[in-house]
Amino acid sequence: MVSSLKFKAIVLDMDGTLVDSSEAHLKAWSKAAEKLGVHVSESKIKSEFGKSSYDMAKAFLPPDRAEDAVQFAELKDRIFMEECLSLIKPIVGVAEALKGFKEVGLGIAVASSNPRRLVFEVLNLTNLLGYVDVVIGSEDVRRGKPHPDMVEEAVRRLNVKPCEAIYVGDTVYDVKAGKAAGVFTVAVLTGAASREELENSQPDMIVENLKDLLKSLTSRCYPFVEKA
Repeated sequence: MVSSLKFKAIVLDMDGTLVDSSEAHLKAWSKAAEKLGVHVSESKIKSEFGKSSYDMAKAFLPPDRAEDAVQFAELKDRIFMEECLSLIKPIVGVAEALKGFKEVGLGIAVASSNPRRLVFEVLNLTNLLGYVDVVIGSEDVRRGKPHPDMVEEAVRRLNVKPCEAIYVGDTVYDVKAGKAAGVFTVAVLTGAASREELENSQPDMIVENLKDLLKSLTSRCYPFVEKA
């Protein structure tokens, strides 16, 4: 189907946007921290959601243990894959929204701060992988979010211009990455960040969920920032 929209592609964050994985990530980080003798609170872990495991590990370690960041990140990802996948579930309505994006002719990419292997595993586990054309993981770019590299690489692989692409994420880091990449940036309220936090980051649009975004796009109700 040829799209009548001004956009040709949509790039989506995974955690908090497509799947509810906060409990899984919290468990993995907590267990990894305990094994390495690092104290990190749940609120601190949540405040760093959206960044790569390596960047999160750096944020959790004291300065005198900065060299342990790679080990910390790898341990967390291993625990996540081996012990926490059963805690992940797709966010309600996401599959229908992805199907709708396809039906209106949008190419679909997932750009996640997780390693690519983990992204494929989660998307396959939640039956969402079949909707996705391109997957970008942490190892595909030099810099993670909030830098624009991940979004830019997804746009490049989808073979569209930045002005033809939408980026959707649930954290302030997602909004910063999308804006820096020059794409239409949408914040979704299905993740850890509050509406106030997301409004302060000034996305082009805020929606409750992906189904609401689909409705807005097909009714051509954009661009705007939807206020409470």
